Amino acid sequence: MAIFCVSYDCHKVRDDQAFRTALEEAGGVRLLDSLWLISLDWTAVELRDAVMVHLDSDESLVVLELDPSKSWATARAREEGTEWLRQNIP
Repeated sequence: MAIFCVSYDCHKVRDDQAFRTALEEAGGVRLLDSLWLISLDWTAVELRDAVMVHLDSDESLVVLELDPSKSWATARAREEGTEWLRQNIP
């Protein structure tokens, strides 16, 4: 399983509920308002393609695979995201 960080920018005011629901249903959790964490048996390209269908054509997306052997730190992040990091990248 690979661990990913997914971040997006909505350049216009819009409803991103479909995007958030798609990530939640796949097991993702929010660390910040537009920063998600997810563990899947996919590549970054596969994840990007799967979630892009839920964004408008002018919105930006980045998918980064995280190295679970590296350290991490948060400050004032969402507790559910921080707990997810504790469990998945000890």
